[in-house]
Amino acid sequence: KYHRNRAVMLSGTGRREEALEALRRAAQVDPASAEIHELLARQLFADGSLEEALVAAREAAILEPRRPEPWFWIGHALSE
Repeated sequence: KYHRNRAVMLSGTGRREEALEALRRAAQVDPASAEIHELLARQLFADGSLEEALVAAREAAILEPRRPEPWFWIGHALSE
């Protein structure tokens, strides 16, 4: 949870690069967390990295197919 919480705090203060690093680290530490992959997709999408965002969102959707957020980001990435 440390890296996830750190990423949320950094993103909220505009430190996007550091937030992205923290989310990538969080995904390494907890690769089975759909929430972390969804947050990573959201950050990547905001940064304009659509292909990477799509990969992260798909991973979240595979991990928790009933979670709506990954599907939202998949749709967003594919519509761009």
